[in-house]
Amino acid sequence: MYDITEKGERQYRRVKYLIYGLYVFIPLMILSGCNTTELDKPDLKKYYDYPIYCPSNYVEYCEGTSPTNMECQCIERRQQRELFEQLMRINVA
Repeated sequence: MYDITEKGERQYRRVKYLIYGLYVFIPLMILSGCNTTELDKPDLKKYYDYPIYCPSNYVEYCEGTSPTNMECQCIERRQQRELFEQLMRINVA
């Protein structure tokens, strides 16, 4: 059933060391993958060109506490009107 010759023994040792290597390699890969992930929100300025240039029927809409901490996006003018109407309803009440 098993190859008990010298060639079989060498093959057995190779497989055994390969399995031992995998026991070390797989946890290391999992740990290194977990260490390289970003837990917080990535900086969008790395991925997009700033300042944003919107098409003609869109406007730039920004939210944030200071000019350096703004997140901007292009929205349709219709959405802009809806936002202004919502703000007017809040201020009137």
